[in-house]
Amino acid sequence: MSTFDGQLSLEKLQHQLREGVANETEFRADDIATFVSSGLSMAGAVLICISYFTLPSIRTFGLKVLLMLTISDFFAALSHFFFSPPSPNSMNMSSTAACQVQAVFQQYFFVATFLWTAVYAANQYMFVVRNHTSTGHYFAYYSGFCWGIPLLFVIIAGSDDAFGESGTSWCWIKEGYGGFRLGLFYLPLVVSVVVAAVCVIGVVITTLRLPQPSKNGGQESGKVRESILLSIELSGLFVAFVIIRLPSIIHRIEDFSSQATPAWVEFAHSLLSPAQGFFNALILFTSRHTRARFVRAITHARSGRYKQGEGDGLLSGVDGTGEEQDEERGARSIGSPMASLTRDIYDGEVRVFTGTWNVGNAVPPRDLSAWVEPGYDIYALGVQECNYKVSKHEKTPGINVFTPGRDCEQHWFNIVKDHIGNGYTAVAARSLWYIRIIVLVKNELVPYITNVDSATEATGFFHVLGNKGAVGVSLSLKGTSFCFLSCHLAAHQAKVKERNSNSADILNGIRLGERDIEVTQEFRHVFWFGDFNYRVDLPRETVIEAVRERNFELPKANDQMWREIRAGRALYGFEEGEILFPPTYRYERKKKHPLVITPGNRSPSWEEVTGEEERQYSQKKLRIPSYCDRILFTSMEHAAKARECMILAYDAASPHTFITSDHCPVHATFAVKLLRSPPRALRGKKYRITVSELSCKRLRPVAQILEKNKKGLNTADPYITFRSVYMSGPKCTSVAKDTLNPKWMREEEQVELECTFKGDDDLNISHIQVLVKDRTMIGDVDLMGQGAIPLAGSLREEGTTFSSVLVLRGKPAGRIEGLLQAIEIP
Repeated sequence: MSTFDGQLSLEKLQHQLREGVANETEFRADDIATFVSSGLSMAGAVLICISYFTLPSIRTFGLKVLLMLTISDFFAALSHFFFSPPSPNSMNMSSTAACQVQAVFQQYFFVATFLWTAVYAANQYMFVVRNHTSTGHYFAYYSGFCWGIPLLFVIIAGSDDAFGESGTSWCWIKEGYGGFRLGLFYLPLVVSVVVAAVCVIGVVITTLRLPQPSKNGGQESGKVRESILLSIELSGLFVAFVIIRLPSIIHRIEDFSSQATPAWVEFAHSLLSPAQGFFNALILFTSRHTRARFVRAITHARSGRYKQGEGDGLLSGVDGTGEEQDEERGARSIGSPMASLTRDIYDGEVRVFTGTWNVGNAVPPRDLSAWVEPGYDIYALGVQECNYKVSKHEKTPGINVFTPGRDCEQHWFNIVKDHIGNGYTAVAARSLWYIRIIVLVKNELVPYITNVDSATEATGFFHVLGNKGAVGVSLSLKGTSFCFLSCHLAAHQAKVKERNSNSADILNGIRLGERDIEVTQEFRHVFWFGDFNYRVDLPRETVIEAVRERNFELPKANDQMWREIRAGRALYGFEEGEILFPPTYRYERKKKHPLVITPGNRSPSWEEVTGEEERQYSQKKLRIPSYCDRILFTSMEHAAKARECMILAYDAASPHTFITSDHCPVHATFAVKLLRSPPRALRGKKYRITVSELSCKRLRPVAQILEKNKKGLNTADPYITFRSVYMSGPKCTSVAKDTLNPKWMREEEQVELECTFKGDDDLNISHIQVLVKDRTMIGDVDLMGQGAIPLAGSLREEGTTFSSVLVLRGKPAGRIEGLLQAIEIP
């Protein structure tokens, strides 16, 4: 139908009157098309809005922009649906309030849809072409532009009374205001089409130039898949936008040319103009990856795993805000999937004895009974400054543990073996200069021992001299992996930073098992003992007086080690038993060991020695008595939640028994649950594990973790590598640009891991290692953090969420969160 030009001309009115019933029928057809199209558009917009606000796990910055476009579509369609179009015989519609409201809605919300469409395309262009993911902070500018410009146009048109009856179908800018229509409506439309077209073409060209994604995944393959899916989705929305607006453009060209508008153009204009909300929903919900994400989100919502509120998911586009959106997620129980397993995953428990002693470069006694107790399944003993001359009569006539070598090393290892007895086998013994460790296992358990390894890390001068450093042994017993470390750190009261640095270097440098990951994320349980050399920051006489009164709380409260641990500067995640014994350093030395002191060949404990018999702290150099000799332990986060390793006792030997050293031996005992299955199945079932809704929180720049004073390094380009002995090779995510809170939430950003286990039980007791890395500007890679993700519960239909701590060099480095879903591959 042709439109009115100001007031209807007599010729047009006579023409319409001659048409009679045909005209009325045509009016009704257009009206029905408009109302049906508006209703469908509103329904589609409502569906998108409901999905966004009720399913937190799909929320994303890209979808947030699309939501703004959807809101514009809704009110634009509403202006057609609820306001009756003027009748050809009603010449006073321009004065009605309904007509004015419809005209304002038409102008404001249609222009807003144009601008939000262009912004959505530009946002996707920045991600795919410019590789810029931190677009979230632009939202305020987007909103000001897309909502502010239409408001300005409405004010301009309203100030000149330009709103009113625009034709036989609806109210808008009057026919006599062609310049306003051109400048305030069609110019923004054309500019939006051009901007969106340029962005879409750029995205498509960039996508076509990308290499084909490999089946093995990886960060580049993830980026390719991500770009392809964004290109398809964006192209579909743009094509729909152009098709919807094409009849309107033709319609106005006909008006400006004074030619009669064909009926099909009028009908198409009436049908398509208010329909963008419907097409947006159609394109969005017919996407295969979008449907899968919505199904998963609905499952999560029903299971109550997400709270109402701002979530973490990505559906389309990139969330680069770096904002904390779900703080409660980090508090979810990591141990709950393990606790809820229906089958018993444990196969009994073992008792572990750990001990440490700084021998003081003096010949140790043959009788270790005051320190090393009998009856345990595993013994791990470490010594420091174990260097002395072995006379002929001191050489142990027992069995040599290993091939004869240096007298002192062999002498000590044989003393330990002889003391513990023939019922045990030394599975590993290793030295770094005068730092030594030996691990013995009860003979009946030896057939279940696998993956024995040992390594050293020197932290002395230029990391070459082994006077300071650590030596370690790792092994697996049935399905449980163990790591034992014996260390000697920097000495002297003021060398706290040096000791922190030593411990960080040990964690970073000593490589057992997989070699390129820290031991705390490689082994289920880690026991670290030795002469840590951390001191007590109190006056010497104050400490001595507190010890004399058996007040150990005072020196513990001023202990350097725990001050550093609590501050997150060293040894993060390690625990220690309750200290109920005196400081172990620095005692007076004597040249000979006492013989039997009490009946029954038992040496008295430190509690039984008082008064003059009590061994005195050395007056030499007036060292402050301190807890230099310590035994620490830690377990993987999920194993700790399940309380798999429990400390039984923590004590020091009688100070007057081992008198040739200025240190007193310390021991700790543990009960450790053993997992039933072996850690790796070379033949077995294959599983596909999907990692989705992945994010990291509170990552720290590498320079900050290393405590280097590099200004401006407050961001990173992180990506994640997944690895495990159960996988054939590592898999990576795409690189997230310019953020310390990266997210990989869209389905195309999911990582699929193919693993081999003996069965479901093996999977449920296993974990996947994660390494968060920073891709630098020059192409180098810096490690930002490491962690372990438990697989327990991932075989459930809805999967299981995880939230695991990230560490680096003994310091907290952030947290990784996400969803795991595992299925068996036929």
